[in-house]
Amino acid sequence: MKRLVGTLCGIISAALFGLGGILAQPLLSEQVLTPQQIVLLRLLIGGTMLLLYRNLFFKQARKSTKKIWTHWRILTRIMIYGIAGLCTAQIAFFSAINYSNAAVATVFQSTSPFILLVFTALKAKRLPSLLAGMSLISALMGIWLIVESGFKTGLIKPEAIIFGLIAAIGVILYTKLPVPLLNQIAAVDILGWALVIGGVIACDSHTVTKFS
Repeated sequence: MKRLVGTLCGIISAALFGLGGILAQPLLSEQVLTPQQIVLLRLLIGGTMLLLYRNLFFKQARKSTKKIWTHWRILTRIMIYGIAGLCTAQIAFFSAINYSNAAVATVFQSTSPFILLVFTALKAKRLPSLLAGMSLISALMGIWLIVESGFKTGLIKPEAIIFGLIAAIGVILYTKLPVPLLNQIAAVDILGWALVIGGVIACDSHTVTKFS
């Protein structure tokens, strides 16, 4: 049952992430917001809401929420998770949308499992299974067709590919980085503080002045 719930949460979160890209595209194309501003709002608001919910409705969890700031190793890993994983991946994802569109950005961002597959195979010094290899080849062929047609029509710029691949690497990082912490800190606390830290990093004077 727990595994089923986890699978459903993964599917729903992926769908919502893609929906977020579709909703953000008009804001980026009409220059209402920049990628940095969208990430700033998403991370800060999301992280703040999670931490408030955690502290207001679960009083016994307040010690766990504060524990992060008393253990420098835990805090360091959460900061890396928030900056290298959440902040970098999302800015890259919305930058890819800015240079192309939500569909193209999502395709490149979704190459993260195949990048991880190649990395794992190189680390293990052995070839992936036949099924995994065929899946990788099929995915690369599909991406090549999208890129080729996109270059011809002018819908895809080189920047979109670069940011899309950075977003894919970011997905791997924010999937792997919090794993060692899950046995020490509640997942809500890890994600909440990582979102806030990532949002703070996305916030700079140049980004803030653009809101005015």
